[in-house]
Amino acid sequence: MPISRALPILRDRLVATGVLTGHIGLGGGKITNCGSGAGWVGYGQASAVTVIEVAIGPGNAPGAFRVDVISPAVGEASATVGLDADSLLARRRQLQQELLASAAPVRGVPQIELLLRDTGQALFTALLGTGEVAGRYRAAQAVAAERGQGLQVVLRIDTPALAGLPWEAMYDHSAGAYVCRNDQLVRHVPVASVPAPLLVRPPLRILGVASSLRGQDPLDVDKEKDLLGQALARPAGQGLAELHWAPAATWAGLQDLLLGEEWHVVHFVGHGDFDPGRDEGVLALVGGLRRRSSSRRMRLSATGRRRGCGFRACGPGSRRGAVRRG
Repeated sequence: MPISRALPILRDRLVATGVLTGHIGLGGGKITNCGSGAGWVGYGQASAVTVIEVAIGPGNAPGAFRVDVISPAVGEASATVGLDADSLLARRRQLQQELLASAAPVRGVPQIELLLRDTGQALFTALLGTGEVAGRYRAAQAVAAERGQGLQVVLRIDTPALAGLPWEAMYDHSAGAYVCRNDQLVRHVPVASVPAPLLVRPPLRILGVASSLRGQDPLDVDKEKDLLGQALARPAGQGLAELHWAPAATWAGLQDLLLGEEWHVVHFVGHGDFDPGRDEGVLALVGGLRRRSSSRRMRLSATGRRRGCGFRACGPGSRRGAVRRG
């Protein structure tokens, strides 16, 4: 796929993961970030992928990192690579701004494509493109193709600075494509304990909340509703999911809905912000004084009746969405 056609997809994935905004960290768990290869499966489908795990951590010298790869299909390998992580982290804000701005149509090849590809090539060379590690990656690709499967790259990171890099932008120059466009990329961060999976008796009940306030950047709420409806069309048709939109995004109205019925997921579309000092997200709800209600208070208000929250909230002055944890 040409880079210009891949940009909108990469933009949405990089923003959604929070990598470019700095809100991804070592919180733990297994986070599927992106992927569209043959093994990328939808809701309710069995996964069939060839897995290759890659760990990257500090090396024995400044700017040096050790990469270890293991795959049941192709074996193990390791390499020491050089990576200017500080320089790439410094680019993150520029990448964020230019990726968000790339939503506007322009003539010719936008500069952001060159910046993104340059960053992606540096990341790919460090993680998957050096020495025996590169050989194992190519071998895993061949095995996956022979099996008719997708390739899943599991990335293990134990260094905060490395976790903040936009690995989703890795660009494989020899293939002429972004890794994310061909393979699944999964971040796996070590944690002391992993919460048990939440069991839900179908259908999965989703409460959608759309809050578009005057005086804030306009939001395409109708498009967001349409996209979510399309994404859930299959499970909804099978009786596995139900999507309901709140009639109004007021605090009192949401309290009544959250406490009056059983909801498994709350999906919020609107404006918000994140306070790093308090480690708390803030959502802007509709009200007489445009009250901003803490997402943490919303979570506590529905304890025991709501299983998860998905917030797509634009920060101050932003025209695109970013996921914030409250």
